[in-house]
Amino acid sequence: MPTVVQNPTFRPAAPGFTLMELLVSFTLIGLVAVFIHLGYSVGLSAREKAEASLEDFQNAQASLDVLSRQVASMVPYVTRQEHEDRTVPVLLFQATRRSLGFVTTWSAASGFAGGLRFVQIFVAEADPNTADDSTPGRRLLLNERPLPPEQRLRGAVIRGVRKTEDNRYLAELARPRPGPRSLTLIEGLASATFRTRARPEGEGFPLDSRINPRRFQAGFRQVFRQQIPAGIQLSLRWNNQGPWGSRTFDLAVPVGGH
Repeated sequence: MPTVVQNPTFRPAAPGFTLMELLVSFTLIGLVAVFIHLGYSVGLSAREKAEASLEDFQNAQASLDVLSRQVASMVPYVTRQEHEDRTVPVLLFQATRRSLGFVTTWSAASGFAGGLRFVQIFVAEADPNTADDSTPGRRLLLNERPLPPEQRLRGAVIRGVRKTEDNRYLAELARPRPGPRSLTLIEGLASATFRTRARPEGEGFPLDSRINPRRFQAGFRQVFRQQIPAGIQLSLRWNNQGPWGSRTFDLAVPVGGH
């Protein structure tokens, strides 16, 4: 019977991984970690965008609510001003395509009605000190202040009076300017346009306890009939998608409709 000679230096291979197997494993683990990080980043970015969109929507909704309340609480305030050596009744109201000026009883600063406030809502260019790539374009701003006494309206609120071809006297209000107290309603606009809706023939303004028609006599009724609108329409257009999922939005508010 043959004799088996054993090699005392031989040892069986220990269980483990080869260098190639380790490299492949580490590569796969790294790829999985990258995919997990990318998925987390995409999810976080989507959540931030959704929260930002919701915040923009809520801010725009609140801003338009402020605008609607002030327009609906508009007071047709008539003052007597000098024009070509005579005193004429003038309505403190002016509407252009880029601005709206009027007297109201509702304050955006306090959120309550009380007292007379002079308000100007207008379109301004973006603030170069704060604007960035996310808020380009124009802003819709609101300036509000207590209505000055009658003797201080000229200069502080009214910069002039002009007469039209049909013998109406219109107030030329002071130009609105952005300031530290200006309230930003909406940003990132391509344009914002105001339009007035004429009051139907023979329809009067709904008077209530805020107005005393006797104070203005015949001039009050004439100015009322000729100049006070039935409503204000605001057309907004954004550079990008607006907070309502569209680049355009129209808002119509009745004057004295509250």
